[in-house]
Amino acid sequence: MKLLGSLNSLLDMKRAKPIGLTLLLMSMICSSVLAQNVAPNDYLYWLRYRTHSWGRYYADFPVTYNKQAEYAKSRNLTQMVQKRQYYRDNGKPRTRVFFWEFAFDTTGRITAFSGGRDGKPAKWSYAYTYNDKGNLQRAEQINRKGQLTKVTQHDYYTQGDVRLHFFELNKKGDTTQQNIQGSLDTITLRSKDYYYKKGKLKYTWVNEYYPNKSAKQTTLYNAKGQQEYVWSFECKEEGVEILKHKDTSTICTSKEYDADSTVTEVSLATDSRGKLIKTVKKRNKYGNLLVLTRSNETDNEYIQTDSFEYDENGKTQLKHAYQNFYNGKITGEWVTHYDTNGNVTAKNVKRYKKGILDTESHEVYTYDNQNRPSQKEVLLADGKTKELIRFSYE
Repeated sequence: MKLLGSLNSLLDMKRAKPIGLTLLLMSMICSSVLAQNVAPNDYLYWLRYRTHSWGRYYADFPVTYNKQAEYAKSRNLTQMVQKRQYYRDNGKPRTRVFFWEFAFDTTGRITAFSGGRDGKPAKWSYAYTYNDKGNLQRAEQINRKGQLTKVTQHDYYTQGDVRLHFFELNKKGDTTQQNIQGSLDTITLRSKDYYYKKGKLKYTWVNEYYPNKSAKQTTLYNAKGQQEYVWSFECKEEGVEILKHKDTSTICTSKEYDADSTVTEVSLATDSRGKLIKTVKKRNKYGNLLVLTRSNETDNEYIQTDSFEYDENGKTQLKHAYQNFYNGKITGEWVTHYDTNGNVTAKNVKRYKKGILDTESHEVYTYDNQNRPSQKEVLLADGKTKELIRFSYE
């Protein structure tokens, strides 16, 4: 395994001197904002948080993802096969049938996942291991010959300058990519993150914080130590737009509290393109999300909308409705209903072309005598089958 040198030496690298710039200020009362609201240069901001981005370790259970392991454990699942059949628009089945095979540990977590065309050997497979906290730590990709072709792994730390080290190895054992997330220095109120590709440093992020540890500013430097981009979480009440800088995004947020302890958070972010991205989050007194919207205020266009409904205690989710937009036109709409145990009771999907409804479908599950899914059918509005998944167990 050809990993780079010691992590401590990486974090001792000298920070390049930032060049001067004028920040873009927004005319509102602002404070620090969570990273989830960073926009619009999301890719470079989030690159340092890249983790296991390949290998779908999700089974088609009728529950939310965070309840998948609990669902498998409660039914004592050890091995499961899903056979997936797609159908043409005229309702006739396509020739090919695909299989997904899963293996579970005693806690219901997926430890192995393989798949391919039904009736033939597995074309690909993955193996997963978890740390003592139950987090996915290592994922291995294996080809049809049984050869290890890729590994991604998290290493977590509780002491020292490194908080998390994530890396990817190819079949030769060479490190192709790695991320290093640094710990917060409580004296300087700074931390550093690094991204490497093929053994070479590509980007360095310098994060600055306020004494209460909320975000103040993140500055991105390239491999030559030159400043590439700044995300500023600072705003001034009297602030007006002074100067647009091509490499700066200013992020602002404000919060309002209702009498019932419901909190509404409004965040704004902009850059040199003049696009103002607005994010609105509304949570109930238990912290559960009620509403989430993202919109392009400059062009008066929605980007996405989410709404959630809960039972009378405000904690158990019963419904989630999601809409996605492109260039201001709706592209998809998903509405999912749950029972009090988190099981999906109904799911409806609408897909649009140029803002006009193209297809509409809903999912129907059937179960065996052990309350395990035996079949999942996706039906179009006219009753024709679009997709059929059959489940079998060992």
